[in-house]
Amino acid sequence: MSSGWTLVSDPDGFVVGEEFLLGRVATNLPLLIALSAVRRSGGGAPPLFGWWTGPEGTVGGAFVRPSFGPLLLGDMPVEAAAALPEYLDGAPHAWEGRSDVVEAFASECPGQPVGHRSRLHRLETLQPYSTPDGFARPATSADHDLLDRWYEAVTRGHGSPGAVAGRLASGDLHL
Repeated sequence: MSSGWTLVSDPDGFVVGEEFLLGRVATNLPLLIALSAVRRSGGGAPPLFGWWTGPEGTVGGAFVRPSFGPLLLGDMPVEAAAALPEYLDGAPHAWEGRSDVVEAFASECPGQPVGHRSRLHRLETLQPYSTPDGFARPATSADHDLLDRWYEAVTRGHGSPGAVAGRLASGDLHL
């Protein structure tokens, strides 16, 4: 069996990759959330999904590139991350993932920014808290300017253009 990347643009064709992600939910949660958002939103630029099969014939990595955000690099060996750019139609505008994976991917995208590095933090002690007054509500287009300012402040200008509009359209932002 050959190793390498398999890419699909239909989320329903991503079953093999999704199974891999579901086997490691804690470290691949951003990819699973993006996959869910893509399924709910439909339309827009075509998303891209992929899974990497190692030399032993088993799936060892996956990525999700939704139309509304950066390329999300999931768990994968660094050699899989370094091989991925040759399968893509040009370097993405932004990418995120574990530091070693991001660095390996970036090493094959000369002239592009390194991207965001993600860290996984483990909660060791849960502290009780009091419930705040009020309730959550779905964000609307009237909230766009506020959410855009918050997004810019949090990402310090390194976020994905149009991320707020895309997430408003998909209905997964709440205030």
